[in-house]
Amino acid sequence: MKKGIHKKALLLLYLILTGIFIAHAQSDDPIWELKYDDGEPEDAFAWNNPGGRYAVKFYPALSHPLKIIGGSFYILSDWPSGQIIGSSLLLEVYNEDTAGYPGELLDSQLIEIDSTGWIEFSGLNILLPEGMFFISLQQMSYAPDCPGIGIDVPQGGYPPNMSYMRVAYSTDWTFGPYHNFMIRAVIDYAYEVGENKFELSGCRVYPNPFTTSTTIEYELTEPSHVQLSIYNAIGETIYVAEEGILPQGKHTFSWTPERLPEGMYYGVLRSEEGVSVVKMVKQ
Repeated sequence: MKKGIHKKALLLLYLILTGIFIAHAQSDDPIWELKYDDGEPEDAFAWNNPGGRYAVKFYPALSHPLKIIGGSFYILSDWPSGQIIGSSLLLEVYNEDTAGYPGELLDSQLIEIDSTGWIEFSGLNILLPEGMFFISLQQMSYAPDCPGIGIDVPQGGYPPNMSYMRVAYSTDWTFGPYHNFMIRAVIDYAYEVGENKFELSGCRVYPNPFTTSTTIEYELTEPSHVQLSIYNAIGETIYVAEEGILPQGKHTFSWTPERLPEGMYYGVLRSEEGVSVVKMVKQ
């Protein structure tokens, strides 16, 4: 059973107040590392049996879209005491479900452990148009011949309790009893969405910036099921337009957010041709 109180709003406020991610937003480097540890483990964890998972939930900076491209995790060299080198972990990336737990599996890769300490992984190319995400490691062998993941006990400066767990043969995730598993994510903000362009050819938003209303225009190369959603700067859904199956050709959608404050908004167009995102600024 999934237990506990969902703490998204309180934790998001904590991140804003501590400025952990605001420092990232002031950087010109589009490649950011998200982490909740100080680099040194105070404890470690491994399951007795294969199939158990441990995960970290990541709150990106207050900006989307982004691409998840890689990360790292910490393996202890002296625990468990079996044959660590040559064992494997299944790395999985999930989005967040409506209850705040790992939801849809976005990608996975099998990682063979050939060293200890920090182990880097790459090769991911996951577009995240909004929301939070999880990086999970699934144990593939019995203890003690398995890796022990490092655990960081926050001493200040990092938010505690970002860890989640799932026992073998279960489909339910639980809030982890430990502090932070030492798993980090690398995200790429070089995936720039143009001020006036969608990723799809022949699509634009005008005027942008706008004061009262704006129009999103896009073109389908073939008939497709289309859904257009609009989000605010922290990933909350503002509007969803269920448009259904639309024919090939140009289409327009007018948006008039009369009661919404000034600021940045994102239009996310989902179709069978892919996902496209546009930034919109209300002045």
